[in-house]
Amino acid sequence: MASKSLIKTKLANICNVNESGETEDVVNKVNCKLCQCEFRLEVEELFEKGQSILSICKFLNTKGVIIAYPSIRNHLLYHYLSPIKSRALQEYADDVSGWIDSKRDRDDELQIQIAMLNRKLFHIELAVEDKDIDTVLRSSKISTEIIQTINDLEDKRKALSDDMKPIEVVINNLSNIIANQIKNATSTETREALKTIVSELKKSVSHMNV
Repeated sequence: MASKSLIKTKLANICNVNESGETEDVVNKVNCKLCQCEFRLEVEELFEKGQSILSICKFLNTKGVIIAYPSIRNHLLYHYLSPIKSRALQEYADDVSGWIDSKRDRDDELQIQIAMLNRKLFHIELAVEDKDIDTVLRSSKISTEIIQTINDLEDKRKALSDDMKPIEVVINNLSNIIANQIKNATSTETREALKTIVSELKKSVSHMNV
């Protein structure tokens, strides 16, 4: 399970994704000269290494390929980086949801323990009616210990709740990034996938507030 610090780090890195190699999400537009270019992989590798678009233009010129600067920029931003970022967002959103689920499961466990202790406390109070003083005193001591345990568990629940508050800010930031990605998405499939991520995150937030 990803920690809160890890998923925050992933959020900070999403806008500077650095992945290489072929993926099953490769965009291939028939009307994009660079998508159809035999030097596409070389160009994308150069871009990954930090080469400027102007340098890439010159590289293509040495290969006898003339592609306008805006076309290269469009390809790199929307046909290359966009699917990589979308994939990173999906992985990150999964980490966020998993982290939230783990916290919620832990809170459920604490609530069950508290309910069981309250039930035990109730039965102890019923059992000491009309009993001798020693029995009452022993039961009182046990009851005090149970009440203290319940208070400790409630403190743990509060700590969990406090721990969840910063993640709401993270989710809001992530939703803003995804909204921006949806605007720039070049395919219906990508847009729908990103919208699904937003929907799942909203469900996670609603569960956090229950």
